[in-house]
This record gives sequence, C-alpha cells and structure tokens, in this order.
Amino acid sequence: SQVSSILAECREIDSQIRDLDTKIQLGETVVENKPVIDQMNEIHFKTRREKFAQTHREEINQYYSAKRTLKEKYKVPKITLSSWKKEKQQLWAKKTELEEQCKPIRKKVDRLMKIRYQAYTVERAEERTRDQQKILIRNKARNQPEL
Repeated sequence: SQVSSILAECREIDSQIRDLDTKIQLGETVVENKPVIDQMNEIHFKTRREKFAQTHREEINQYYSAKRTLKEKYKVPKITLSSWKKEKQQLWAKKTELEEQCKPIRKKVDRLMKIRYQAYTVERAEERTRDQQKILIRNKARNQPEL
C-alpha cells in the first residue's frame, strides 16, 4: 500500500510536469512571436498591415493560438516562464525523492512476492501429489476383486 500511494503521487507529479511542459512550450511560442505582433501593431495603414499579416501568417497564428490556449485551458493571466521552470525543477526533485523512498520498500515487496511464488509452487506440487495418490487409490480399489 505504501508503494501504491507513492506511485500514485508520482503519477500526479508526472501529470503536473506534463502540464508545465505544455505551458512552458506555449509561453516560449508567445515570447518568440511577440516581436512580430508588436511590429504588426505599429503598422496603422490597412493595406500595409494586411500585407505584413499575410507574409507572417504562421507566426501570428502560433502567437494567438498559444495565447488563447494559455488563457482558456490553463487560466494563465501572465506568462512567467522562469517561475514555471523553477516549479518544474522542484517537482522533478520531489519525484526523485519519492522514487528513492520507494526503492527499499519495493525491494522488500519483490522479496515477499518471490517467497509467495515459491510457497504457491510448493503448494501446487503437493496438490498434484495428493491428486495422484487419490487416483492410485481409486484405481487399486477398482482393480481388486471383491471377497
């Protein structure tokens, strides 16, 4: 049960790390494409702005898509890459610590499972021997003539 609870906590941490990875990736996309958006916003003439937007369509789409995902899915009001990276490192450290706690317990469980398997093997062998003895006794009883 201790191993199960530790593993469940590790799975939760893995989930949090995956979310942070996604947030970091989206945040980096926003930061990377922000200069293009700023440049586009400086253009006030409609035709020049449309032409610029057309030539930089991919970067603009990536920027707005990443920003929308961060806002809607993760409810992030402000992009803080450094704090997300720090949090990710802390989670990795916590997960490593939990895995280290789990190792001696897991060794004990593995040893107990081997003992259990050996006991099961012996029990099955004894059952087979008893079954064979019953069959022999039954066969002898059938083959003996009645007096």
